[in-house]
Amino acid sequence: TGNHKEGLEVWCTADGKTWQVLMRGGFNDDANTSGRGLIAWKGYLYVGVENRRRGAEIWRHGITANGSLLTNETWQNVVYGGFQHRWNWWCSDFAVYADHLYVGTLNFGGMQLWRSAEGNDWQNVFMKGNNATLNSAILKLYVYKDQLYIGTMNGVKGASLWYNIDGDIGLQFDAVFVKGNNNSG
Repeated sequence: TGNHKEGLEVWCTADGKTWQVLMRGGFNDDANTSGRGLIAWKGYLYVGVENRRRGAEIWRHGITANGSLLTNETWQNVVYGGFQHRWNWWCSDFAVYADHLYVGTLNFGGMQLWRSAEGNDWQNVFMKGNNATLNSAILKLYVYKDQLYIGTMNGVKGASLWYNIDGDIGLQFDAVFVKGNNNSG
């Protein structure tokens, strides 16, 4: 959820009707104002977090095979301070590709893409909007026909769509379209 006063909350449901709170208070930091991305991967639930004071964060918690939180664990902070880039305000969306967990950021100096093979150590794929600094955020990551696609936010020239061009490596990207696909108004 988003809560700009007391910090984000994480909720869950087993039946789509009855909900329970898993975490309150922004992981004990009211500057963690919203959850922007969520994924289950390799035995953990990952939450991408917005923090405009110190930079985006990623938190994770161990889960069972059916997705319930492990009771003998606590939430772990695996990214702090926007990947050492304070202007990465949020971690937006996650996707699994080429045996890595990918996450995008919002950064008004140009979006960034990061990946990890195990969830703790993160490798930068690109910075500064992949050489298009007005692409300020990755809003969507999606795997389609064995390629990773990136949907961007660009409030000046219009959104763009990128895809990886290096097979199943996932480190080089080219544009499908830019400038809102000539519909940026």
